[in-house]
Amino acid sequence: LSSLANCTACGYKGICRKGSARVKPWLAFALKTQRELQSNASFEKYQMLAAHNAFNDRSDGYGEMDDCRWPPPYHGVCIDFANQEFSFTDLLDMGVRALEIDPWWCFGKIRMSHAHDHAYLGCSPWDREFHYGIQEIAEWIKRNPKEVVRIYLEDSGSHTKGHDDLINGPIKDYLGDKVLTPNDTLVYFNGRWPTVSEMRKLGKTVVVATGNLYNHKGMYIHKSYWQEMTYNKFLSQANCSAMGNNSIPIRVYSDSTKYGPFWNGPWKTGTILNYMDFLKCGVTYPAADQVNPHLLATAVFTWAEGEPSTKLQTDTCVLLCGGDKRWHVADCSEKHHFACMSSHDVFKWLISAVSGPYNEPICPDGYQFGLPQTARHSVILQEALGDNDVWINLTPFIPLLQDISQ
Repeated sequence: LSSLANCTACGYKGICRKGSARVKPWLAFALKTQRELQSNASFEKYQMLAAHNAFNDRSDGYGEMDDCRWPPPYHGVCIDFANQEFSFTDLLDMGVRALEIDPWWCFGKIRMSHAHDHAYLGCSPWDREFHYGIQEIAEWIKRNPKEVVRIYLEDSGSHTKGHDDLINGPIKDYLGDKVLTPNDTLVYFNGRWPTVSEMRKLGKTVVVATGNLYNHKGMYIHKSYWQEMTYNKFLSQANCSAMGNNSIPIRVYSDSTKYGPFWNGPWKTGTILNYMDFLKCGVTYPAADQVNPHLLATAVFTWAEGEPSTKLQTDTCVLLCGGDKRWHVADCSEKHHFACMSSHDVFKWLISAVSGPYNEPICPDGYQFGLPQTARHSVILQEALGDNDVWINLTPFIPLLQDISQ
């Protein structure tokens, strides 16, 4: 997997050294674009590419004896202890924004370990200490202060044995005021989740949450606000029906681990090989194993490879092309139909009956010139698109993207 990341430095078994993984500029920009399109979404509705058991990575010495050949299904007896190839730093650099950590009290310290209660897995004295993980994430956030990051702690009383200070302490010391605390949501937002833009204005771009009610006295950690589902359970229900009709955020997770003949995660839990299968349904946190540049490319619904072909300007015009269903910079004077979104229902889209240059949008009554802001919106628009090329209204978002466009 490291060979897919164009690493600038490699270590044991050719694994990327921390901070050395790279993705293609167009992919990094496409994923950034998709995050910025959601800047006015409230945090609990903000779709984030997630890494399941993100701490459990080969770059930090976990799974040194792994020998299963990716991707599954694995053939024969093999071992795959690590859920990830790349470090926190590299996952974040590549576009992941939701990280899972399993903290455990073992060998006299809080460590990032996997299933300490099970003897066949266990916690080892060389497992990385929790505070080092939080420090690494904090250092990345200092370099990327506008990026919103979610840290999910799979924790309970049996995990951390009441050592609240050893969980809260590193969060305070390294992340500090960057954390949006439960009290912050009460003081600033009357108990609701803020939008991503509101979080940025406050300088609070980190959310730490637990998957249950065990939040170490609630100084920094939010109680669970989402529903968990395995890959296999989600896909057992066709056409996104596993989402149901409720508005609760959903996290779908996979598992790539295999312990010889004793455990087969890809068979038992399932393994995400295409992020779009979940993003198009509205899954908030699709949590994949073995995240790599090829997998991240499956999350893209915006720019075509090599786009934008010119640096974005306030007057840049963009087409959604019917051929590849991706975005392309185009001459604003060309005549095309327009993508029209219902003024009352963001899930209703149609293509204008008339065509025209970009600056003369024509949509029927009750509709407005728009662009898809999520993968779910994009799929609906694509169904209406057919083979047509249509103008999409990126103009309001260009100021958010200008400084980072190619």
